[in-house]
Amino acid sequence: MRLLLTHSTRIMDFNQCHLNYLTNRYKNKDRLKIPPDLQSLKNEYCSNYTGAFSCWEWDRISDVPKLIRWGKKNYKVQQAQIRGSELILAGTAFLEVYKTIWDDVPLYQITHDLMAGNHLFEVMPDGGLVVSCSASDAILLFSKEGKFLEYLRVPEEVYGRNYIFPPNVSLREHYIHNDLQLTHINSVHSYDQGFLISTLIQGDIGYFDAQKKYKVITSGFVGAHGVNSLPNGDIYFCDSCNGCIVIIEKSGKIKKRYKLGSSWLQDARWIQNELYLCSVSDKNTFELWDFNENKLIWLINCAAFGETSAFISLHEK
Repeated sequence: MRLLLTHSTRIMDFNQCHLNYLTNRYKNKDRLKIPPDLQSLKNEYCSNYTGAFSCWEWDRISDVPKLIRWGKKNYKVQQAQIRGSELILAGTAFLEVYKTIWDDVPLYQITHDLMAGNHLFEVMPDGGLVVSCSASDAILLFSKEGKFLEYLRVPEEVYGRNYIFPPNVSLREHYIHNDLQLTHINSVHSYDQGFLISTLIQGDIGYFDAQKKYKVITSGFVGAHGVNSLPNGDIYFCDSCNGCIVIIEKSGKIKKRYKLGSSWLQDARWIQNELYLCSVSDKNTFELWDFNENKLIWLINCAAFGETSAFISLHEK
């Protein structure tokens, strides 16, 4: 198995990791009542910090993975995924497709006017891509070749309204920053012929079904990240502020919580049984936990790659 992890040069601001901070930041119900004109918003480019990705070979559960590739970029690398032999990197406003994990120059770039504030993306069974975009409060779908297909935006009747998007207006050039966003979508996962999402502001786990109808499965986990699912159909995600992995049924009923003692659990991926890989951003570590025994199996200090560890992906060789 190959593991991919992203890294940022951004220094962790612990004051912004608290549940109380995030709740107070977004609690004003009138914050989107009269938002600034969309055309007045500045572009999303931020030169204050950049990113990198690391790729690891992992053959035995008990063994620490072996680093085989590290790539530094002049932009914030949100996530890295392998598709066949290709490497795909997500910046905040584009995807770059590389021929292999060893290449430094991309074959091509995928972007769209509504692609801004990218977080996690997923490779679908047909090779297409679905991308979570916080600025548009939407998930964007692309074909295997990178052709834009459609977008699904969170519904106004659930989350209210901030902006109607005029034709040909680029959210890269007029970036809707966090405090003007409806939900701050930060992950997407294919599930039961639809898509699961997580939202930071409300702490929702939401679901777009096959007919593109939306419902909230659970709510209140402010700061939530990294929604995913288990083979039995249960759903799991990171309750980032509380340093927990939460497992819920399709109905939203909580089944289990696994606590790491972290103040910002950025991402987690199930491996088998009760084994989970964890990106613990407040410690800048990559960790494997056995929650059946509440035991840390191994830990990688990521200080050599950046200031904070970010998002994980897995690839079976």
